[in-house]
Amino acid sequence: MKLLFSDLDGTILDFHTYSCEKSLPGISLCREHGIPLILVSSKTFDEMADIHCRLGLDAPFVFENGGGVAWKNSSCGSGSPYELQLSGLTCEVLRERLPLLRDAAGHALTPLPDMDWEKVADLTGLDETGARNALKRRTSIPFIIDEGNGLLYAKLSEVNSVLQGHGLQVIQGRRFFHFTSAGVDKGAAVKKIIARYGETSGNGEILTFAAGDSFNDMPMFDAVSRSFYVGDDDVAAVKSGTVHRTEARGPAGFTEAVRGIIAV
Repeated sequence: MKLLFSDLDGTILDFHTYSCEKSLPGISLCREHGIPLILVSSKTFDEMADIHCRLGLDAPFVFENGGGVAWKNSSCGSGSPYELQLSGLTCEVLRERLPLLRDAAGHALTPLPDMDWEKVADLTGLDETGARNALKRRTSIPFIIDEGNGLLYAKLSEVNSVLQGHGLQVIQGRRFFHFTSAGVDKGAAVKKIIARYGETSGNGEILTFAAGDSFNDMPMFDAVSRSFYVGDDDVAAVKSGTVHRTEARGPAGFTEAVRGIIAV
């Protein structure tokens, strides 16, 4: 059995337009070859459930950078089609600990929950429904540095060293930083899903693959046998080890990765 874990924004969805036109051939190939396509994203459960249903997928999915796993247990038309497995602190508890983040960062910051949907739409390009769904956080708090996110990039390791002592961390994304519990990331969630498939596959070999485009995909890459990088950054600067860099970028790169997986 082959399993494919994939990021959404910048991988299956175009980072700017959210179009999946160029990834649809890859999605169709996964379906034709019986490869479960497991979405792994920083998006909320509500955002992911909508996309998951529209793409007609049956596999579990990961939301909020590993803060939750949704296991499909019914059809999209039923009242409760998913069983949720959450990890780490709730959003309510994380809000209480925002002063720790502000002190560690040393800069004024604005958490996503403090924004209205119009501001979220302006920052992300989402429509009203998408922006409102993006605000429905369960296990993480995205935020921006008021003076510019660039101020935190250079000192992120230092900030996380401080937060680690409180069981907290910051994960770097392309649009936002994400304040969440230490030990919660895409890789940990991917390992849970691989283990579940292992329990049901008998003695059959499971080959695991991943596709992504950002820093927060690196733990996911570390959790699988082979990974495909479809982003624009220098791979050597974001991960030690072997990552296959696709020739095409974004959703087209995802489809290229799927063709490579089928050939294995």
